[in-house]
Amino acid sequence: MDAALAPVAELATTPLEEHAELYETVHARLSAALEAEPGAVPAALRPEAPEQDAGP
Repeated sequence: MDAALAPVAELATTPLEEHAELYETVHARLSAALEAEPGAVPAALRPEAPEQDAGP
């Protein structure tokens, strides 16, 4: 997801005329991520699995 949102960081240094294109890029990347695996939770949103004790 972070990669899909990366262009947003460029808004401050991008001319206003190019903002729509950046937003379209972000939208396309997010849409593709959502359509890639319907129902799957993106890794960035999954809780980390608790560490398991290896035992004796």
